[in-house]
Amino acid sequence: RRIGILSTTLMGAAAEPELLAQLARVADLLAELGHEPVDLAPLAVDGAAASLGFYTGAAVAMVGLVQMMTPMLGHPPGADELEPFTLELAAWGATLDTDTVARAGQGLAAAADAYLRVFDSVDVILSPTMAAAPWPLGRLAPHLGREELIRRTEALIGYTPIHNAAGCPAMSLPLTEVEGLPVGMHLAAAPG
Repeated sequence: RRIGILSTTLMGAAAEPELLAQLARVADLLAELGHEPVDLAPLAVDGAAASLGFYTGAAVAMVGLVQMMTPMLGHPPGADELEPFTLELAAWGATLDTDTVARAGQGLAAAADAYLRVFDSVDVILSPTMAAAPWPLGRLAPHLGREELIRRTEALIGYTPIHNAAGCPAMSLPLTEVEGLPVGMHLAAAPG
């Protein structure tokens, strides 16, 4: 198989050097197994639009969750029922008009379409699962505030969320370690 090696996240950042070294090691292993690894240039995917589309969709879903839970609880859900990030997403989602939601969804769809075009030249895409070595507990704590938590999440998982939007089969394999902790390498293919 022709395997595209993706070192730059969809947000345009490179993974940490330790992860790039592990990515190269896995690419070498795949070459030894008879595959053809090829380095990919940064993809022409609007990562910011993909992120906005994803989180806008999540916010709208949380508005629906709050609406569903309110009659069951007899009051709108609060901090005793939902995490702060979920509540903040719902509050933000309640401020979004239908045009904003539609544009965000179109941005996510366009990013997915752009990602799928990469499979015109490769059979599989290999990337790190995360752009950083495993973070300490609490780095993505739900009380950090929506904007900070989204920023941190974008920095950590800038390779993988597009697969859900694009319908790509993908898997993370714990093929390497950094400082004794497992690090995943991510393989994805085109739908079908």
